[in-house]
Amino acid sequence: MDEAYLTTARQIGLSIEAGGRSEPARFVLLLGTSRHECVLQPDEVVFDVGGRHRTRMYMLDRWIAHLHRLSTTGGGAVMLPYHFADQCSAWLRVTSPDGVSAEVQAGWSDLSEFGFDPETFVGEGMFIEDFRPIPDARISGPLDDIIRAVAISRDQVAELHDL
Repeated sequence: MDEAYLTTARQIGLSIEAGGRSEPARFVLLLGTSRHECVLQPDEVVFDVGGRHRTRMYMLDRWIAHLHRLSTTGGGAVMLPYHFADQCSAWLRVTSPDGVSAEVQAGWSDLSEFGFDPETFVGEGMFIEDFRPIPDARISGPLDDIIRAVAISRDQVAELHDL
């Protein structure tokens, strides 16, 4: 991937990057100045769209679709999962008061990867009552920039198609 392309995502403050040469199948979510392990598919694939790589792509495509929905409906909130685990899950809570600006906050829930339907994760995610924000893991800015950052990350993950 073009380094200028990745620099744009980093400037926005949101990117998903490969874990490095030693662990290319692992991903890291960068949100502002914080770094988080990013697991874009459940251990037990509960929805299969053609293998692990396609499942990751599907997840990021869903993120983009729901972020676009925030801009076309004039705002609201969505929860986007970025780490699936047996005992808990990590989410990005994206809120937009007007469909133009947005805040992204990372946090955890005791909801396990088996505790929700990935097909409807966004709708159910809006009602996660035990969402616990991670201190200093937040960014804010234009919603279009956030959507662009996710699209850039999606393209980078797509380049790792051999995982």
